[in-house]
Amino acid sequence: PKDPPPPLDENFDDAAALPNGWVSTGPSNGTDWEVGVPSGGGGLSSPPNAAVSAPNCAGTNIAGDYTGTTDVSLISPSFFVPANSGALLTFNQWADTVSGDSGSVRVLDADNADTPIPGVEILDITGLGGFGDGWTFETLDLPSADVAGKNIKIEFRFQSDGSVNAGGFYVDDVVVILN
Repeated sequence: PKDPPPPLDENFDDAAALPNGWVSTGPSNGTDWEVGVPSGGGGLSSPPNAAVSAPNCAGTNIAGDYTGTTDVSLISPSFFVPANSGALLTFNQWADTVSGDSGSVRVLDADNADTPIPGVEILDITGLGGFGDGWTFETLDLPSADVAGKNIKIEFRFQSDGSVNAGGFYVDDVVVILN
């Protein structure tokens, strides 16, 4: 028998807009999560020059720098994690930030007003984009003690202060695998 499909599997390539069920909390001060072909040079103060799985990815201002004093989130559709099961979140990220700005990944309890599940998160995502970090493959364990029997969502959040801006926070190939 075949394994069931992952409860979340998104490469952002099927449309030039947010996929069905995905939402952005933006725009915030001119920055929003968008889907499309990134058009930067891949260096400091520039979006990446390509998605991991071409043509599209999701990012903060897909073709330009983020703005100051930004707080925007990209939130997945809700999906169910069966009882006695945990999961693994995998994704590719590209971050180009300056001091005081960062991304994060949180798991939200969809049955409890999208409250973040404590401790199931990646905080302070920063980087220099094309000047060294580029696209990186990331994982986040979703322990059964925290997610089993729940409807959950994945939140990619980006926050910036009011100073200098850079390329932003981008994600591609977001997959959740049950275990």
